[in-house]
Amino acid sequence: MNAFDLLLTNQKYSNMYKKIIEVGNHLKDKLPDSKRHPKGRNAHAHVFQMIKKKYGCSYKNVSNKRELWEYLDWIKKHPC
Repeated sequence: MNAFDLLLTNQKYSNMYKKIIEVGNHLKDKLPDSKRHPKGRNAHAHVFQMIKKKYGCSYKNVSNKRELWEYLDWIKKHPC
């Protein structure tokens, strides 16, 4: 992989990470209460967990980035 390809790859991951953080920020105080989290739930961890649950891997390893982007929009609209 040359330097340009590496830069593009890092930029894609950076944009995806920013989107995940945006969705997590949106979900703050919108997730249902849980007995296991008496101090409140971590919305960002919830988003990462949802990705791992659906795709079985980290967001960096999801092959279809467009589908992942759409899934993040779905999570934002449907906090669970």
